Amino acid sequence: MTKKQMIAMILLSLLILVWIPAYADVGTTAEELLAQCQGSTFRLPADPATDPMLMLVNRNILLTTSYHPNVITPNVSKKPHAEIDLQPEAAAALEAMFLAAQAEGLELVAVSGYRSYRKQSTLYARSLERNGQEKADRMSARPGASEHQLGLAMDLSSQSLDHELTSKFARKAEGKWVQEHCAEYGFIIRYKDSWTDVTGYQGEPWHIRYVGVPHALLIEKLDIPFETYCEFLALVWQQQAVQEP
Repeated sequence: MTKKQMIAMILLSLLILVWIPAYADVGTTAEELLAQCQGSTFRLPADPATDPMLMLVNRNILLTTSYHPNVITPNVSKKPHAEIDLQPEAAAALEAMFLAAQAEGLELVAVSGYRSYRKQSTLYARSLERNGQEKADRMSARPGASEHQLGLAMDLSSQSLDHELTSKFARKAEGKWVQEHCAEYGFIIRYKDSWTDVTGYQGEPWHIRYVGVPHALLIEKLDIPFETYCEFLALVWQQQAVQEP
């Protein structure tokens, strides 16, 4: 995103943040959101489909075996021997978030960042063997379906949890802080229990996804799955293209 597009997106987010409280509710669909903003003056600065930070990956939208993003290793606390690479923009944001948490006496730990298609294949096969098909599909992404392959997702834990990934993270001070503040650094909690019907996965309070600050703040405010948000943006852009000469 260019500087001009970023400024436009920030202004857009401020406008929508003013507009949302009067309309949005948990469970709102993309079509309902579009209907509710009819007559508003905000405009998307660019086609959201061209923003690499908004790339949607899930069970139905898969990455190929050849997809390898440019990644770097963020300078943050990590689980021993963990691979925590991220795309540069996300890595910088993670470093800033870790520093902010540390300033409040909280020690976050990075557990898992970028994973190749091959690595995800190994992890999924292991989960399948241990848990069976149905449970494995709720707990682990199939190869090509993992956000980790994008280099935009990070699994987090804390020292008090011995670096493990567990739902207990949501009840720890570190997990509560992440839930409250991660959007300020461009991250969203990607999977919530209440969104399982949309995402296909059980809640993962430890899994954060980078989308950029303006979008993260909007998604947090709307309290909707990333799938719904992407669909909403696509509808807005489609409508905007029709209305503009």
